[in-house]
Amino acid sequence: MAISSDITDRVLDLTFERNVAEMLQDLDKTRASSQWLKQFLEEAVSHDVVPWQVGEAIAETVLKKEHQVIFPWNTKRDERNPRSSLPGADLVGISVEPGGHRLVFGEVKSSSDKSSPPSVVTGKNGMNQQLERLAGDDKLRLSLIKWLFAHVHDQETCSSLKEAFAAFVETRGASVRLVGMLVRDTDPSEDDVNARGRSLGEKVTAPGSVELHAMYIPRPMAEWIKWVAA
Repeated sequence: MAISSDITDRVLDLTFERNVAEMLQDLDKTRASSQWLKQFLEEAVSHDVVPWQVGEAIAETVLKKEHQVIFPWNTKRDERNPRSSLPGADLVGISVEPGGHRLVFGEVKSSSDKSSPPSVVTGKNGMNQQLERLAGDDKLRLSLIKWLFAHVHDQETCSSLKEAFAAFVETRGASVRLVGMLVRDTDPSEDDVNARGRSLGEKVTAPGSVELHAMYIPRPMAEWIKWVAA
């Protein structure tokens, strides 16, 4: 599997990190604190990575490049603690489609579990349960929509978001593309997603949809972090 620079940038958010560092350095007008600031930035900006973060980056990159999904904001910037998992939904974006844009809500799970499906899919707080909540919890969906509006800044993406939200309102909340992404280092198995995909499909109505994708990485999950280089 070819790992692109997009995955590294999603995991480390290098461009944003460098822009912040440059801004802080510019604010040190006297340069009297330059050495301290340099050390502060080196210690504060962590490039420690855990495998599930790489799994999320792989999932987002595939959705962007192969499934026409826009993710307007790198959620790494919302972390209050390094390597923390944020509440709400892993995937919050906009689906760009010829017939009209839709909101995208989804979950990503990474697993080395040999079971099929793995526990991250079927467990109490697994992907299945999380997608069901995204399908029917209006408070959660409103929170995600507000998050999107707060993080969209360019005019083109804002226009796409407004179109997606208008479709959401016109269909009374049906126009949502639900996506589940399972990233594994095991042998492929149809049992990972097929049965649950049919069950989840019964919980949405057109023009809404639900899709489950399973990606199998031919390298142990513990080694995925080696693909990410600062």
